[in-house]
Amino acid sequence: MNPIPPAALAVMRAAAEDYRLITPADQTTPAGIAARIAEYLISSGYEIRPAPASKVRATPRSPTPRGDCPGCGRPHALTLKGLIRKHPAPGRSIRCPGACRPPVPGSVHSRARAANAA
Repeated sequence: MNPIPPAALAVMRAAAEDYRLITPADQTTPAGIAARIAEYLISSGYEIRPAPASKVRATPRSPTPRGDCPGCGRPHALTLKGLIRKHPAPGRSIRCPGACRPPVPGSVHSRARAANAA
């Protein structure tokens, strides 16, 4: 973020002070002060631009449960029944012999699932 130039700060202070002097105390609003500051800045040659929208990375609502395949040892997504999804053997086009089996007990993923269930 760039610092505000001292000249712009002086214009903003002057606009706020003029607003407080002209407007009765019971009628002052933050929006009124902001509008007066914007008016003074524009008339002084400053450009008012909104800040660029920040990019917020969305997190998934629920992580896909994963399990270690007993055939190839890689973590694969689980089905709704808790079985490992069908997948090819690493580097081959045939089905991995560990597909559709439950995750290996004691694996990193099964320990994490057990910790989350507790």
